[in-house]
Amino acid sequence: MRKKYRLIPLILVALFFIVGCSSSKSSTHKKEVNLAMIAELTSGDLTTVVDTNTFTMLKNIQEGLYRFDENNRLQKALVKEDPEVSEDKMTYTFHLREDAKWSSGDSVTARDFEYGWKRMCDPKIGASGAYFFDNVIKNAHQVLYEHAPMETLGVKALDDYTLEVRLDRPIPYFLDLLAHALYLPHNQKAIEKFGDKFGSSSETMVYNGPFVLKDWTGSTLKWSYEKNPDYWDKDNVHVDKINIQVIKEDATGAHLFEAGKLDWVQLRGEYAKQYAQNPYFVSVPQNTSVYLTMNQTKKSLLRNKNLRLAISHAYDRQPLTDQVLGDGSIPLGTVTPTNLVKLENGKDYTEEVSDQQKKDVALARTYLERAKEELGQDQFELEYLAVDDESSKLTAEYLQGQIQESLPGVKVIIKTVPAKSLYPTLGKLDYDMARTSWGPDFFDPSTFLDLFTSDSKYNFGKYKNTNYDYYVHQAKFEHAKDNNLRLEDMKKAESLFLQEAGVSTMYARALATLHHPRLKKLFIDPLTGQQTYKFIEISD
Repeated sequence: MRKKYRLIPLILVALFFIVGCSSSKSSTHKKEVNLAMIAELTSGDLTTVVDTNTFTMLKNIQEGLYRFDENNRLQKALVKEDPEVSEDKMTYTFHLREDAKWSSGDSVTARDFEYGWKRMCDPKIGASGAYFFDNVIKNAHQVLYEHAPMETLGVKALDDYTLEVRLDRPIPYFLDLLAHALYLPHNQKAIEKFGDKFGSSSETMVYNGPFVLKDWTGSTLKWSYEKNPDYWDKDNVHVDKINIQVIKEDATGAHLFEAGKLDWVQLRGEYAKQYAQNPYFVSVPQNTSVYLTMNQTKKSLLRNKNLRLAISHAYDRQPLTDQVLGDGSIPLGTVTPTNLVKLENGKDYTEEVSDQQKKDVALARTYLERAKEELGQDQFELEYLAVDDESSKLTAEYLQGQIQESLPGVKVIIKTVPAKSLYPTLGKLDYDMARTSWGPDFFDPSTFLDLFTSDSKYNFGKYKNTNYDYYVHQAKFEHAKDNNLRLEDMKKAESLFLQEAGVSTMYARALATLHHPRLKKLFIDPLTGQQTYKFIEISD
């Protein structure tokens, strides 16, 4: 699917950019790189990971069957040749290379994939990324939700280096999916050795990728990646060490960059605007959709559809992207970003999605009056959960002001939490509203719409509508072989979702960065925002 919808010039231009190593002051080693992140790592255990920064970490310390190169082309990784594919396109047989090693000295085998994928689909574990296997791998849905035996899951190691995978349906972009971090292998020995502590620090993990994680304790704001001497393709890794530090304040990041202590840093808000004319400034468009998740359970007043619609039409997205963020992000009235999918008639998919969200104060107040009548109260106090970085806090304050101005009687209280606490808090449904985001895994609206089905792990607001579930199911199964019908199903699903304010859409993210041109080939995936370090080169 990624290849099918790749004809989007704006996106292609941004697939990778050259990021520079600063002067000798920035590094004590010729082949060291210094980068900044805006949030902490959460866990080295794939069953619990949901955030971009941690997926970035995992994709650089582990290796799967495939990866994308610095030009966003699918590349063989642990497979040594093209797979054998059955006539019905539902059985794949992969032959693995035999020279790949874990840092523990063990060989990476097909059994690591079988064990790992079964672990991701184990309902007793409840992996956050289980959705990525559901309705993809044969019987994953039945194993996850219908108590089917794990032995029926469509993955099997035929021998140490031969992996057989059976699918629920033909999937044209299946190989692209295998480049995602969720399909990485799991080392059973390490998981059993460390038990509950597995993945809680760099010392409780093992590695089979280009780099080894160092100096991460589970809560540190600094860590590093060192070139893995046991990596099968180490001759094509050209840097020895990548130093990472979490910097939540843009002023600090900009200062460190100007002082030659950082080679790459993300900017937001006022600093993105302030540095827009700087020769080291680059804005990189992303297909990440950012939206306001609203708690729709009995715990929250936002269980009321009209109150959600009032919120969704109460604020202006254009000043948010232009004045608050200032990083090149663009307003979004749909969940699926623009420039992701083109229809046969030449239109963008989002042009044919109805009920798009935008500011309309009169309409918002009409919905508010309905909500007051239905809920039997005139005053509403809503808690907004915000991550404690500068961009998140500025966004929260902007929305607080806009909502309270547009909706008399609605009070928004901002509560800040560390980035690593956001999703656990959402999972406990201990909030009313929170800014969340999703980077697509492939070029198809389903990568967003699957998030909001009734049984999705990523449906943090607990939106539930049987018609929505029906349309998504039709697109995935009944109309899987007819792309036009699939897209019609998805347009119906997304329009319904917006009619009910399943979320409040906000913007498509861009990354505003400062970089130096001597550091080349830092690849940032325009879909997920995840960074790849394997291909980095430093020019003289």
